[in-house]
Amino acid sequence: MDKVIATFLISIFTLLCSAQVCHPTAWLRADSATLGFPTWTDVSGNALDATPTSGTMPTAFSRINFNKCFEVSSAVTFTLPLGINDSRQSDVIVVYETIDTVHENALWQIRIDSTSRIGQTTQRILNENGQITYDTANRLRPVVNYLAQSWRTPEVCTPTLAFCMADSLRMNGKIAEVIYFDRRISDTSIIQWISYLAIK
Repeated sequence: MDKVIATFLISIFTLLCSAQVCHPTAWLRADSATLGFPTWTDVSGNALDATPTSGTMPTAFSRINFNKCFEVSSAVTFTLPLGINDSRQSDVIVVYETIDTVHENALWQIRIDSTSRIGQTTQRILNENGQITYDTANRLRPVVNYLAQSWRTPEVCTPTLAFCMADSLRMNGKIAEVIYFDRRISDTSIIQWISYLAIK
């Protein structure tokens, strides 16, 4: 019965998405990745593949709620070239799970120039003016995390989305999906994406 309900809800999500523009700029899914491959292939159709700093993808999958994910440690980070978008808006959804409640973990970061960045950790939001603490401990369960931020035109470098790293921190845990939009998406689209990922 649960599979029937999940299939129904995913079908509704697909129909709603086809009726509205809610396609991501980049969508990285562990269940679509190739082990040992040199990049994490973007399934959005925009060919914005992520490059692991180690040179190759992890050699084994782990699981979050029976779905494939990667177990990552401080040695594993990924980068994704963004170019400069006119909207200067980033909406990012990350599906992850940490391994302890104490140590703050990196989720993602966009370097704006040599000194500025925006991004998020499991406990802080990073912005051009500093940081905002939104939690003091990690949750020991799967998390679907969404954050929208505006950013200015880079002064020095071409922006790059880095995930599993932010503010000199790294990720120690599991990561299943990273979904990036180079624009502000509607509240309806946000609900659709988060509902889809929560069901999954």
